[in-house]
Amino acid sequence: MYPFQRPGSIVEIDERQENIRAESWRNEYDHPIYFIELRDRYACGWCELDGSQLILIPTAQSRGQIRHLQYPNEADIIGRITAVVMPLVRKDDRP
Repeated sequence: MYPFQRPGSIVEIDERQENIRAESWRNEYDHPIYFIELRDRYACGWCELDGSQLILIPTAQSRGQIRHLQYPNEADIIGRITAVVMPLVRKDDRP
């Protein structure tokens, strides 16, 4: 989810917000970010549900691929990310 979340970020997850709302958003800052448990790792991103398809949508800057997953067979929605603490300087740039 770069640049919204840089590598090494710490996130706060509201587990009560596990249902993805089908709404239109004014911009990427208004679009909720969800924390997803895959079978072999975790992911976070913008999400849409299309029937039994969970669609993970990356930011354009991350250059990631849109992922289609069978829901709930391949992924569980843990909750919505409600806060982020992130480094502003990469570790290798620190003195």
